[in-house]
Amino acid sequence: MKPFELRLAELHSRNSNHLRNLRAFAADADRIAAISREERQLIHEQIEHMSRLDAVLEQRMKLHNIPV
Repeated sequence: MKPFELRLAELHSRNSNHLRNLRAFAADADRIAAISREERQLIHEQIEHMSRLDAVLEQRMKLHNIPV
């Protein structure tokens, strides 16, 4: 793999892992209830943006025939 392809795959992996953890946190009713409404809204917004980034990274990886 070329260096930029490795960076792309690593970024996708890190983003996917972070997104999975953030979704798990947001799904935990007790933990999410313990933070402010504003923070909850920001977390959900972050999840939306990270999900979109994940989709874009996957598309780029497919263009370069990098396994997703």
